Amino acid sequence: MPEVDFDAVFDALDLSRQGFLLPEQLQEFYLALYYEQVDIRHAQVAIAQICGPDAQGTCDKKHFLDVLTELDRRKCLEEKVYWDFQALDRDGSHRLHLNDALLLFRATHGENFSFQMWNKFVASRVDREDDVCFDEIKMWLCMLPEGDPCREEEVEKEEEELINKRAEMDWEEREELLKLQEDGHTLAAEARQQQQYQAEFKYHGRRKLNRWNKGGVEAVIFDDGTDWGEDVQQKAKNRVGVTELLAALDEKYHLLREKLLEEMAKIHIGEVNWLSLSESERQEQLLQVQLKADQLFQNRHFDQASSLPGGGQPCDQNLRALMGEIYDDQKQRDQDQTEQTNRLREEGRSEEEIYQIFENIYRDFIVGSTTTGDLLSDLQQRYEHEKETLLGKLQADGTSALGVSERILALVYLMRQHRCARDEGKFDSAVLATGIAERFQMYRAERFDSDRSRQEQLAAERLQQRRGRKPTQITEEDHIKSGRGLGAGNQRR
Repeated sequence: MPEVDFDAVFDALDLSRQGFLLPEQLQEFYLALYYEQVDIRHAQVAIAQICGPDAQGTCDKKHFLDVLTELDRRKCLEEKVYWDFQALDRDGSHRLHLNDALLLFRATHGENFSFQMWNKFVASRVDREDDVCFDEIKMWLCMLPEGDPCREEEVEKEEEELINKRAEMDWEEREELLKLQEDGHTLAAEARQQQQYQAEFKYHGRRKLNRWNKGGVEAVIFDDGTDWGEDVQQKAKNRVGVTELLAALDEKYHLLREKLLEEMAKIHIGEVNWLSLSESERQEQLLQVQLKADQLFQNRHFDQASSLPGGGQPCDQNLRALMGEIYDDQKQRDQDQTEQTNRLREEGRSEEEIYQIFENIYRDFIVGSTTTGDLLSDLQQRYEHEKETLLGKLQADGTSALGVSERILALVYLMRQHRCARDEGKFDSAVLATGIAERFQMYRAERFDSDRSRQEQLAAERLQQRRGRKPTQITEEDHIKSGRGLGAGNQRR
């Protein structure tokens, strides 16, 4: 250490003339002297070790130099031990297994290593078998060893026990991981079998219904197991049941949910890994995410959806901004907007001012970012809300009930939404197109139209997805059928 008048230094530090210094003052002095920060715990332990318990954590002038010497010894030893710790940290986790921590104790304390100090360190830990970080072990390594030095045989026995215990823990963790993976694969396989059974059951149900619609009772009684395709003339559909409407609603959200689950699975395993999977492996990944999502939603834990695999990906727009409200809610909003517009006109507001007012109101209504998991949660809650609204109209009496024509029209709209959800390549464009298809669109709205921005966004995303692709080749037959082929040209001439 440099030649310094430490009595004068002590007096300069002891500004209050109390005759002692605190650990914080020693820490500040060490930093000013060596331009290095020292852990406050080193100062506290050095004072306790040199000055004794009667000093009550303070350093007097008599022990000032000895405390600084001990503090400097600890700081130098900490720097050496740090690099030894890094050398033993093979996986870069900044933590050591307990057997490696024992090796570091032996290397630091040398011939004076004792089990008394080692056992104290182990007993001070919350989880004695957990890995050790540097901040936890450095104070013990800088202490002077206590107790009798141990024999080499004792050390080797302790190391062997620690290594065996670590091997057992690694094996147990591996078994638990394999069990979790097996459970995931088993659940996915069971869900796949259940889906196949449901698909087969629905197919035969649709087949029988198809025969009934196209051939009547006789076709059902004399069922030969074949399906009547589009070549068989169908009877005119004059009614739609509740089950058929609910099934169509389920199908709409199923199509949207599948697209979002696929994007979440891609995020979870990575785009490159996803492309390398076979179709069956992709379906298994989707099923695993879907099973976890179903379990959350059944328990009504909608707020935990971002913890799903691939559910933490940030998204700029929430579902309300992408898809809008369901038809009935939007209809009520339009009615309220019409009433407010009339009031604003009576107040003398211009059309431009009215438009800006409603635009700001709706922008505040849909503002907010989200995650892919929360999008899935919001989609589930929207489905439940729309289903409840539909059931309410189906079960209502009087003018609010859906008649025969309204049910047929509702089914037609749902079929159109199926087409929109199915044809779009990505989830964002699918929910945009489906949401727009839910509501009647005007060519040029006389007031603020919340779907206008969605139409523009959908057009931009479609152009982006089709950029760089070759235009679809149209056959001459389709060209003529569309009214732009040779036949149409001959008629114009």
